[in-house]
Amino acid sequence: MSDREKVIKGLECCVTMLDIYPHCEECPYADAEGTCANMNGLHRDALALLKAQEPRVMTEQEMRDAEPGAVIYCEQRDEVRTYLTPLIKYDDGVFENRFLGAEPEATQLPNVRFWTSRPTDEQREATPWNG
Repeated sequence: MSDREKVIKGLECCVTMLDIYPHCEECPYADAEGTCANMNGLHRDALALLKAQEPRVMTEQEMRDAEPGAVIYCEQRDEVRTYLTPLIKYDDGVFENRFLGAEPEATQLPNVRFWTSRPTDEQREATPWNG
């Protein structure tokens, strides 16, 4: 069972079972009697999963390790403004859409950065550029 599946199952048990009775034998966070013994563990794991989904700037290695079909957001800036473009990784390691092709080495450019998911304007403004 993946961490995500474990958290989802734990939350499902909490939501559905607390209204009926305080036990859920299927909960991965429960003790041997099915009593919620590790609520803090559930909260910690759920918070870690949520934080991992937050948009952040990717490293060159993360770009290389991205699965084919992954959508990555490329942010480019010039003298006037910045552009945010979704890219799709293909099997040959190239990220493309109909406007732009980019390879992992582009992460070293001072006017280009790649995000794990679509960032908000506030997140883009709060994150410093490499160059």
